[in-house]
Amino acid sequence: MSTINFNKNLLGLQDVIIKNIEEKTGSINIHIQLEVKEHQCPCCNSKTKYIHDYRKQKVKDIPIRGKKCSLILEKRRYICKHCGKRFFEKNEFLPRYHQSTNRLSMWIINQLNIYSFKDIAKQTGLSSYGNFPFCDSPFTLSLLPKSNYFISGTSLVYHLFILELLSIFIAK
Repeated sequence: MSTINFNKNLLGLQDVIIKNIEEKTGSINIHIQLEVKEHQCPCCNSKTKYIHDYRKQKVKDIPIRGKKCSLILEKRRYICKHCGKRFFEKNEFLPRYHQSTNRLSMWIINQLNIYSFKDIAKQTGLSSYGNFPFCDSPFTLSLLPKSNYFISGTSLVYHLFILELLSIFIAK
């Protein structure tokens, strides 16, 4: 097994090509790109493989060996030859408009049983004051369970997070 294939399996992301790995004192940057494949135009539903341009996006991911990890994703923008629409390629690990991976959100859920928000924020490089990846969707307080007890800030964020998870799984 080659080193690149080993690193790809270790990273655990589907259809990803690892271009470069930079390790610094407190962080690791992994430069990745998705494999080229045909995509469907969101406007006219025709298939296209024509690439318009590339954009780089820094995405936070789960810590590796106790270091903050970022994926530098080289995203492709495709162009439809039928209608001229330009659109980004789809991937499974990064929701639209997010700056952190799905698995970082799941990792944070698991860590909440053990660590505080402050400790998790130090490990991931996220702000401990509401900048967690699962707190960026709009919620209304009316969705929270009705109770007579006071919901602290941490408990409120936890409830909002559970609602976010439910909305993700219901949408799929």
